[in-house]
Amino acid sequence: MPLGAYSGAQQVEPTPPILRNPAPGGNRVLADWIHEYVRDMALYGNHVAVLSDPAWDGWPSSMFPVPYGQWSIDNAGNYRIAGDLYSPRDIFHVRRGCRSGEQVGRGLLQTHRALVAGCIAAEQWAATYFEGGTAPPAVLTHYDRELSQTQASDLKAGLKAATRRREPLVVPQGTDVKALNAPADQAQLIESRRWGALQLCQAMGIPSVLLGLDSPSLTYRNIQDVFSQWLTTGVLGYLKPLEDQLTTQCLPRTLEARFDPTNVLRPDLAARVDLAIKGLAGGVYTVDEARALVDLPPMPESPPEPVPRIGLSVAGSRASPRSVFTSESPSAPADAAASATAGRSGSPGASFA
Repeated sequence: MPLGAYSGAQQVEPTPPILRNPAPGGNRVLADWIHEYVRDMALYGNHVAVLSDPAWDGWPSSMFPVPYGQWSIDNAGNYRIAGDLYSPRDIFHVRRGCRSGEQVGRGLLQTHRALVAGCIAAEQWAATYFEGGTAPPAVLTHYDRELSQTQASDLKAGLKAATRRREPLVVPQGTDVKALNAPADQAQLIESRRWGALQLCQAMGIPSVLLGLDSPSLTYRNIQDVFSQWLTTGVLGYLKPLEDQLTTQCLPRTLEARFDPTNVLRPDLAARVDLAIKGLAGGVYTVDEARALVDLPPMPESPPEPVPRIGLSVAGSRASPRSVFTSESPSAPADAAASATAGRSGSPGASFA
C-alpha cells in the first residue's frame, strides 16, 4: 500500500522524502522498511529508529532503524543506544501492546510465549518423527528362552544395519520380525501442527484461508471480503500506530501520513465493470470516472465541426462576383439572373442604369 501525506482528503504532492523512503541505503526502498517494521512489531511490539537532523523545512528527512535488543529506556524516558544517550524527541519509537504507564511494547514472543514454544516443539518433534519415527520400526521375537543378551544385541544390530541400507533381512531360525507402522495422520501429528498454525494465525490476526489452512467456507463471501477482514482486524493494528507516529514527529501540523488501501481492497475486473455500468446508469459516475474504474483512459474529445464560411477571398485581392456565393445558397446566382431578365422585359420595379 502506498504511503503519502494528506491534507484532509487531498493528497499532497510531492510526497515528503521521509514518506518516500524513510530508511534509505544501498538498493533499499520503502517496502524494505515496511517489512522490517511489521516484523519488529509482530515479534517484539516495538520499532525504534534514530531520526536524522532537520532538513531545510525543519523536519527530518530520514531515520536509522535500531535492531531490537540494542536499545533501552531509563526512568526519565531517555534512550540509550550503543552507549550514547538520546532525547525522546530524537527517537522514532512505535510501540504496541503496552499496559498503562509502560514505555515498552509487547509482541508475539512476550504475549504468546507458551503458544510459540508449543509450536516450535511440535515442529522439532515432526522432524524427528519423519526422520526415524516415534516407535521402533519392528519387534524381534525369538523362541529360544536361553537367548543371551549378546545374541539379542547381535540380532538388533543386524536389523538396524539391514534397514538402514534397505537390504533384505536374514534372521536365524526361530526369530519372528513384526514391523510397526505408525502413520503421521493416525498419530495426530499433522492435526496438532495444523492446530498450532491456526492458533498463531489468530494471535497475529491473519485469516487462515490466506495460508491454505482449514477455515470457514467461502460460499457466501469472496477473497475480497477476506482481504477486507485482514485489513481491518490485522493490518491496521500495525499501520495505524505508524501513521500516527509519522504524523506527530515527521510532518507539519497541517499534514498527516496515511496508507492507501485501495489496491488491496480493489475488486476483480468483472466486479469493477458491473460497478461502473451501474454507477454510470445511476448518475453516480461520469463517463471518465467509470472508464477510470476499469483502467481505461478518459473518453477522447470529438474534433470540432468545421464552420462554413460565406466567402472565399485572399487577403489583398478582389473577390469575383461569383465567389461571394457558397454552396449553402445555390439559388443566389439564378435569382439574380431572373431579376435582371424581369427588369429588361418591362416588369414593374425594373430599373436600368
